[in-house]
Amino acid sequence: MIELKGTPGQVRARLEVLYASGKLISLTPPQQHGPGQVVVRVQLRDVQPRQRPERYPDKVGTGPRQDWRVPAAVCGFAVAVAAAVVALLWWAVLWLAAHVALILGILGALLLMLFLAGRAGACPGFHCPGCRHR
Repeated sequence: MIELKGTPGQVRARLEVLYASGKLISLTPPQQHGPGQVVVRVQLRDVQPRQRPERYPDKVGTGPRQDWRVPAAVCGFAVAVAAAVVALLWWAVLWLAAHVALILGILGALLLMLFLAGRAGACPGFHCPGCRHR
């Protein structure tokens, strides 16, 4: 409770301001305090000043200074994935170029073995016009 002291006109003016602002909850009847002075006890509501709403409300956990972090993280992840794919392709091309002779040699040996197996009388699975295994 708060006490308002003063002349009846002053106390009345303060009460009107408090009532208009919506802070006034209750009051006691005026009591004589001295010559030309009155005392009124009032109970006031704790009203916080209204804050201006933000122009763009932020997501939970981010503030106006943290807005750049999510796009930066997404861009960084995309660059890392692209670099990994390019590195993997580059490694595959270099490996194939370095081992092309070995790969061609193995394929040639397999073809030679299939050819010799077909000449030896065992059917390799590809039937020729003179094949007896039809």
